[in-house]
Amino acid sequence: MGREISVILKKMNEVYHLREINPVNSSFSCGKLFQLDDQGAYGRCWFYESTPYTALLYLDVSFDQEFEFVTKVLDCAYISFFSRLYNAKSIMDGEEFTMEKNTLYTNLFPFERKYTRFASGSSLQGILLLFIPEHFQEQLAQYTGTTIHLNQLKTHCGMGHMSVASVPLIIRQILGCRIQDSEHLARIYFDSKIRELLALFLDALSSPQQESDAASFTDPESRQIKDDDLHQIIILVRYLKEHPGEETNLNSLTSIAHMSIRKMTTVFKTVTGMTIREYRNHIRMDLAKKMLTDQNNTVSDIAEYLGFASTSSFTSFFKRQTGLSPRQYRTN
Repeated sequence: MGREISVILKKMNEVYHLREINPVNSSFSCGKLFQLDDQGAYGRCWFYESTPYTALLYLDVSFDQEFEFVTKVLDCAYISFFSRLYNAKSIMDGEEFTMEKNTLYTNLFPFERKYTRFASGSSLQGILLLFIPEHFQEQLAQYTGTTIHLNQLKTHCGMGHMSVASVPLIIRQILGCRIQDSEHLARIYFDSKIRELLALFLDALSSPQQESDAASFTDPESRQIKDDDLHQIIILVRYLKEHPGEETNLNSLTSIAHMSIRKMTTVFKTVTGMTIREYRNHIRMDLAKKMLTDQNNTVSDIAEYLGFASTSSFTSFFKRQTGLSPRQYRTN
């Protein structure tokens, strides 16, 4: 059988003297929650063992003195993503680079001489998806049905890739879990989120870096938008494309665009030529037409996938846009 992921937690306990605490809400109803206050590092970490060879580690840690994290302490392969990361450098064989937040990083060969140095006053918040390296292939098959070798994955990938841009939402959903009365249901929920994360990670790390969607926005006014604002709207556009059936409101979208509602709606209209609602309906309509060409997709299935409350509401929406009902469109 070989090593199991539980040995990683034991090793972390030995090195960093973690103290197990009780969760104050249902977000951490499964797994184990720890308080960290050792060697200048203090904060919380949550260890969720999904399978004997796979675990999710959530960290929210600050440092009041210089701290070095040696990769070999974990002695496993992992993919990391930090939504908050300040003053951290990755160092291997004397070469160093500054790590960036909202970026995927891989550490797939634990025997490498590599460590991360955090300066006094630095902090981090994010996740590590941990694997026992020798079981990586079987875990991929179990989660995704995909066969990818470790050496095929890139070392890092930033928010310019649409899959990376979707990661913060999954993390928020994990932290926002409110399943309290059933550990079984909570595990199903967390395991499904790990599958989503792994799919996004593999898509980002195994494919060539995709060209920015900015190239598709050629209107002269959009080129006058600040680069940072344009980048955030591109992230929002990608989110809308990837979640056509998810119920959204302007307040929730501001957390993705990192803008006020007024600024987000104004810049979005300037860049795309449409309101957010018009753009979402445009995406849903395009998808509906494509899905109707496949006879295996029922109208009710399409309505559900695109987030409509009922088949009749989808039919009304479709007919307003095309003058035809979905069944008439399919027949024609």
